[in-house]
Amino acid sequence: MAKKNNVKKPREMSRRALSHHEKAQRRQRWVFFGGIGVILAVVLIILGGWFAGEYMPLHATVMTVYDKSFSNQFFIDTLVVYGKIQGTENLTSMASSILDQIKQNEIIRVEAEKLGIVVTDQEAIDYVATTGFDVNDASIELSRASIIITKLQEEYFGSQVSKTDMQYLVKAMLVEGASIAETCKQQLLAGGDFAELVEKYAVDTTSKGNSGDYGWHPMDVFENSLASTLAYGYISGPDMKVGEINISVSDETVRKQVGYWLIRVNDRPDETSVDVTALLVSNEELAKEIRTKLLNGEDPTVLAGEYTQFNATTSVPGELGVITSSESISTIFDEYAFNQDTPLDEWSEVIKDEEVYTQGGVWVIWVEDEEADKELSTEDYNNYVSKLYNEWLAGINSAATEYVKSEITEKLLNFAISKATDEIVSALSTQ
Repeated sequence: MAKKNNVKKPREMSRRALSHHEKAQRRQRWVFFGGIGVILAVVLIILGGWFAGEYMPLHATVMTVYDKSFSNQFFIDTLVVYGKIQGTENLTSMASSILDQIKQNEIIRVEAEKLGIVVTDQEAIDYVATTGFDVNDASIELSRASIIITKLQEEYFGSQVSKTDMQYLVKAMLVEGASIAETCKQQLLAGGDFAELVEKYAVDTTSKGNSGDYGWHPMDVFENSLASTLAYGYISGPDMKVGEINISVSDETVRKQVGYWLIRVNDRPDETSVDVTALLVSNEELAKEIRTKLLNGEDPTVLAGEYTQFNATTSVPGELGVITSSESISTIFDEYAFNQDTPLDEWSEVIKDEEVYTQGGVWVIWVEDEEADKELSTEDYNNYVSKLYNEWLAGINSAATEYVKSEITEKLLNFAISKATDEIVSALSTQ
């Protein structure tokens, strides 16, 4: 007879034990869900910090132009492009001008479209590919602006400028005074070489640099190249005659690096100081005339008040007072004034000084030739195109003022500069 299996029934929990077990399970659930809650809280804090510290500053609007908003990320990407070209050390100083450039590019894009000039995204992307920069919204817009400006100048404004114009061949130089100007005129009439005379007599920097040959240009170009309103006033005025050499244009406004001293050492308090009266005069001829007057007993204070171009350290014209060798005026002045052999109470000979600047001279101007419908030089043509473009640019900028809103803050600006700098440094370190 088989044995019965004695199956032991599980012991039932008492009501008290059951209550204790349920409480333990509830505690475990609370611990579990509490742990999850803590983790979620930490994640939320991290995400919140990232959102406030990274996401928000990156997506904040820094500028609105017309109806287009530009984010700080766009600004950062633009900074990166410029920073890779010019270096991170310039980002802070460049930031303001780069913001202005973003504004300028958008104004140009909108206004150029009204003139029928449009650059597609693909054109801009293809252009970016030639530069080696990353393709993003900022590099695309920079490329688009570059292409638009080129099209405006070459196609739109370039078509408005004639390739030929009435032009003149001008030669000119500034000399010290009337007698030298007359000498130059007579030598030119006798077949002298203008460039050789410039080398010998010219005192203005421009003429020395171009040998006095200002080239073939339309008349209005000479207004800037001559750097003298009086000289330009002659060649563009009714008295100008082609082929005639003019020496009547006296110009007291131009500066030249040469002058002439008349010096009197009055006393030597010690070996390193002198009491001096001195006049600095514009040209040698005038200096000789003044010296004659001084030797004839005319008042140096009165003459200095009328002619000297050196600001004395005292309130009395021409009276420099006591000066020391450490107060160097110029090499040649010091060599004379502090020379122990220089006699007291005697006026010096006229002393030429090429370290000092004086104003005044006489122009020798020769409008050598003229030609109608002469082809413009590339430089002059481009300058005319640029002038039209710049006038248009000034007009659209003025009209767009009310449609531009800057929302950049110092905090956003500093954030952008920091981010751009880090990105540039990282990119350079991997090259």
